[in-house]
Amino acid sequence: MLGGIIGILIAFYIGFFIISPLMKNTELSFRVVFSIVLGLSFSSVLYFFSMLLNIYNFSVYRNIEFVILILSGVYYYLKNEQKPLKVPEFSRALFWSCLVGVVFYLRYFINNTLGSWDGFRIWNIKAEFLYQYTESWRNVFKLPHFMMHNDYPLFLPCTTARIWKYAGIDSTDLNLILGLIFTFSTVFLLYFAIKKYKSKTLADVVCSVLAVTIPFITNGASQAADIPLGLFILSSAVAMMFFIESRKNAYLFFAIMFAGLSAWVKNEGMMYFLVFLVISFLILIYLKEYKKMLVAVAGIIIPSVILAIMKITAKAPNDLFSGLVLLKTYKHIWQVKYYLIIVKHFLKSVFLNFYIAFTYLLLFISGVSVKYKLQTVFLWLLVVIMSLGYFTVYLLSPHDMDWILRNSVERIILQIYPLFILALSLCMKLGEKDRAN
Repeated sequence: MLGGIIGILIAFYIGFFIISPLMKNTELSFRVVFSIVLGLSFSSVLYFFSMLLNIYNFSVYRNIEFVILILSGVYYYLKNEQKPLKVPEFSRALFWSCLVGVVFYLRYFINNTLGSWDGFRIWNIKAEFLYQYTESWRNVFKLPHFMMHNDYPLFLPCTTARIWKYAGIDSTDLNLILGLIFTFSTVFLLYFAIKKYKSKTLADVVCSVLAVTIPFITNGASQAADIPLGLFILSSAVAMMFFIESRKNAYLFFAIMFAGLSAWVKNEGMMYFLVFLVISFLILIYLKEYKKMLVAVAGIIIPSVILAIMKITAKAPNDLFSGLVLLKTYKHIWQVKYYLIIVKHFLKSVFLNFYIAFTYLLLFISGVSVKYKLQTVFLWLLVVIMSLGYFTVYLLSPHDMDWILRNSVERIILQIYPLFILALSLCMKLGEKDRAN
């Protein structure tokens, strides 16, 4: 157990030592969450490449990672301005809401220690193969059941297997900790973003509600990849908001990087990456920041190479493309019944599972106010285009429409739910008077 926690901390500090010197003037709260995203991504990719290069001695991997930790620490010491760290403050309301959320989380996890059906059969089974750290790891791409999604990226399985290796045991206690990190890092990042761009009052209210939203908490405890993906999506969006405000290269680079790494988390991340790139380049053109497109390209290269190598190694078919070619699912476009089925399930999930979200609409009682117009447009473009993208993917799915929607629509909504809340919050007026300008 302790070894697994050490493994998580090593990944975090590698991310922190890299990000902090590049984001010197960024609040500690943002750097901490960004470091979690970058550090765990880096360590999972390193774990994947160690197996790809047939390094099956975990001591060798651990030594390599320790050297990287030292080098990044030296870089941090040499480049970072030694300023006193200001500990983030939280309201009592958010504290108690998070505490209740943790209780909900633990209740679900204790009853589902192996994860939800998806968490178990897609992610944790693959982690077991990777945990063995032998030539058999390639079997993650050859699992027999058609719903194992053998082409899925390996962020979560590699991250899980890696901390198991550090602990010396495949303990679900570590899965519990990992899930808590992803779930509540999302809450805190959203809180800090709303606090920065709107007000502390609004951040308290909005994030207190999110912290006790049952679908969000239980899916965080399910050990599936949708909540981590939501964290990566939110991180990329917040970093891009910082870039729009400051025009600093580091924010643009990491915004693109986080968006690209979302494709390392789950296949839906590839769609997000493409959408994010199109909107980001349009913003660069609008801002006339043509030279900074080179920075964006630099951010594209690393995650694209990682994903390409993984897909080439997997050699596994993709359900969506296989359906288009073999089953001619593009014909669904002309059938109205499929549109009605998708709309029905989306509305059903929104009203039955996310009814608590309607409390956000009550916050508009104070009026509407949009101060950061470009950032707000950016967020809404992401939300709307991603929603249309999800709709299209369902429309072209080779699986039974009712079945696939019934079993996945809630999780799909959660991938952009924090992003939606942030976009909505930027349009609210509540609490603006208490904002320190």
